[in-house]
Amino acid sequence: MPNQMLIDAVLNKANEIKKDSYRPLAVFDLDGTLFYYTMRVRHILLDGLKGKDKEFPGARTLMEHIPHTEYEYLVVDTLKKYDIDTPGLSEHLLAFWERWFFDNKYLKYDQPIPGAIEFVNELVKNGITVIYLTGRDMPRMGKGTIESLKKSGFPIDSNRTILMLKPKFEDDNWAHKNMRMKEIKQLGKVAAAFDNEPGEVNILADHFPDAIIVMVESLHSRNAPEPRQSVMHICNFNDGYIR
Repeated sequence: MPNQMLIDAVLNKANEIKKDSYRPLAVFDLDGTLFYYTMRVRHILLDGLKGKDKEFPGARTLMEHIPHTEYEYLVVDTLKKYDIDTPGLSEHLLAFWERWFFDNKYLKYDQPIPGAIEFVNELVKNGITVIYLTGRDMPRMGKGTIESLKKSGFPIDSNRTILMLKPKFEDDNWAHKNMRMKEIKQLGKVAAAFDNEPGEVNILADHFPDAIIVMVESLHSRNAPEPRQSVMHICNFNDGYIR
């Protein structure tokens, strides 16, 4: 069951917004916020080692035994964690990862974070417009993103859902999200916003100071800034607040 305390807090905020005759919104990132992407990383790296036994002896067998939950976002971090230092392996896998991580092909392996599907559907059912604000791009990841949301059970075809993707792969994630803030403000008022990246959580807190801002404690960038004191923290959408 999704976190009822958090649902109630968001719905109460949305009701306040409705009383002021505004459209209540909830903003969600995708990777690391609604979906775990570690299984995607695992499949990419293992596929990158197919037919490479002579070049990297034993590497694929070793990595097959690593649980998908232990795969990091960056290739080098996964290899360091398990003391895998085969010459040339990191460079080879990084090139393969860069080609396929940001692509439709492997998005089917993403796994919804516990409680996320029920949580988002509950908000939509109660009249909140859900905005999926992601650093994924339309040309390379649009089709797979829509298919993944549908297959997982997230609302996507409703008139209360909006998917905001980058127009081009090369566009900077933070610049894209910052640019979208003005557009979001024109759609209504944000009741709550969720992200797993501390820097992006802070952007949300700065733009929507009256909203409930929540950081999902999953993988995030190295050397990330400290989240604002006002930010709530959860480990998934079923459990209570971390703090």
